[in-house]
Amino acid sequence: MGLLSFALVGGLVAAGWKVFSVVKAPPTEIASLNYRDREEIEINLGANELVVEVVNTQASITQGLSGRPAIGADGMLFILPAPQMTSFWMKQMQFDLDLVWIKDEKVVSITADVPQPAADSNQTQLPTYPSPGIVDMILELPAGKAAELGIVTGANLEFK
Repeated sequence: MGLLSFALVGGLVAAGWKVFSVVKAPPTEIASLNYRDREEIEINLGANELVVEVVNTQASITQGLSGRPAIGADGMLFILPAPQMTSFWMKQMQFDLDLVWIKDEKVVSITADVPQPAADSNQTQLPTYPSPGIVDMILELPAGKAAELGIVTGANLEFK
């Protein structure tokens, strides 16, 4: 559910998310996390212990959760190659999501209850959901889960 364009301006369209790289910041330690693509890892987010699937290659970021009937683990954690402004869309999604925007291991914003597109939607005209600024990770959770878990702006993310 994530498509990442490594261009400074513009984007690509493919199955799943569309992520436009609008502004890039210098790489941080996050970009060098040594998790295998599609590996399930444990994290703490605020007071919550979660098991998330990491996606960190262009191909996996492009695919994301597209076409899946369910999220699988507790969530999917997109680790971007460098901090950047992004914009996602819900192409070929089969369920609603919460988007948790993260920068420097801290939640900077939450976009709650992002709806899956209607079956008859024109896939090229779907709405986009922009990051609130430069982020280096995005955590996708089932819709309503961020509120249910009490995840708020400022919550810390810790890798176990």
